Amino acid sequence: MNGKAHRIPKSRALVIFTVIAALAAVAAQFAASGSVEPRRLYLQSSAGAVVFDHEAHAGYAEGCESCHHELLLSDKRAACSDCHDEGMSSEDFDHEELKTIEGHACERCHEVDKNIRANSCRGCHPTDEPVDLATVGCVECHDDDYTPDMMTHDELRDVEGHSCEGCHHARAIGAVFHGYCNHCHLTERPGIFADGNGGARCQSCHLK
Repeated sequence: MNGKAHRIPKSRALVIFTVIAALAAVAAQFAASGSVEPRRLYLQSSAGAVVFDHEAHAGYAEGCESCHHELLLSDKRAACSDCHDEGMSSEDFDHEELKTIEGHACERCHEVDKNIRANSCRGCHPTDEPVDLATVGCVECHDDDYTPDMMTHDELRDVEGHSCEGCHHARAIGAVFHGYCNHCHLTERPGIFADGNGGARCQSCHLK
């Protein structure tokens, strides 16, 4: 050593200072906004964790309710008059029609609690495949005169005592994941997710 202090060039020092200041600003922003919702989730399975990019997949789904079924059942719904004239009512539209209006989204009408994380799919979907996968027919509980086309899905849900489980058999978790994920992956991204025979390439999703 020659006893002289090592000096950092001013230009490099300025760059380092700018980077540190930017990182500090980003950290402060996250701290001010509270917890940051993760964009990438690791879904655990017996075949290894699967990386799930929520933001990327949200754009492909028909709507939030495709995965977040509780939105369909939520009683916390905004009134049309919150955004429109007093005379407008949700009863003037079919729910399917409302969803097709440009600019409409589930969270525009349904109150979403940001502090509640999505329920695990395993809460409804069993590990083993149930024997009967079909939807329960009306005549299982009602007279032979009852048919599904007598009421819309929304009207069925509003009937007191009705529940999803009363009409739907939840498929096994593996069947749901593989059925939904593979169908879209092989259609939209076969170069990444398909093997040489056109089947699913497991290692494209499973990290194990």
